Amino acid sequence: LTAIAKQVKGKISWGWSDGVVYKDQAKAMGADDDKLPAYAAMDIHKRLNYPFKGEATVEALTKWSAGVADGSVEPFYKSQEVPKEQKEAVVVVVGKSFQDVVMDTTKDVLVEFYAPWCGHCKSLAPIYLKLAEELKGNKNLVIAKVDATENDTPVTVEGFPTIYYFPSNNKGEPVSYDGDRTQTAMRKWLRENAVASKEGFPEEKVEEPVEETAEKKDE
Repeated sequence: LTAIAKQVKGKISWGWSDGVVYKDQAKAMGADDDKLPAYAAMDIHKRLNYPFKGEATVEALTKWSAGVADGSVEPFYKSQEVPKEQKEAVVVVVGKSFQDVVMDTTKDVLVEFYAPWCGHCKSLAPIYLKLAEELKGNKNLVIAKVDATENDTPVTVEGFPTIYYFPSNNKGEPVSYDGDRTQTAMRKWLRENAVASKEGFPEEKVEEPVEETAEKKDE
């Protein structure tokens, strides 16, 4: 490993840890935790993992290390299976489909990162669904959700629910939605920040009925 580390010095920092004690960490990074030694790299800034697969020779590990450094090695995402069909207006996104759905540069995408056990997420769910149903006719807008406990994404999530908006023209810098969690407030915010979906919004209502709201406090 010393010889490999020298070749990628300045690009990747090599180290080692106890594969028994840190078995869960190895598994989370996509490594084969039942077969030691196992190798995996982590980009701590982008929260991406790169497990090594194959025969662990000096040549193979050196090539893999260089690939992680230059971006030619694909990251590993913990992911549920991609749904065979979408059963409601809120699009279910998983780790494997995040790039295709959320990072689609032809669409504006609003994503809720939730946890199944989160009470505030449960309160938001019917409101979020009504928002998606109201705006489903806007073909350049996607209202989506991700179970952040079961799927890895490039987004840092520190509380639940967390809502990010990925405009079509700037996928690299998603905008955090911190407004009121009502259907009206979220629709108005989406209209004001629309890019690709700008022409697809229905006319604004003059009067709005009293709505239910979800707690803003995250868990």
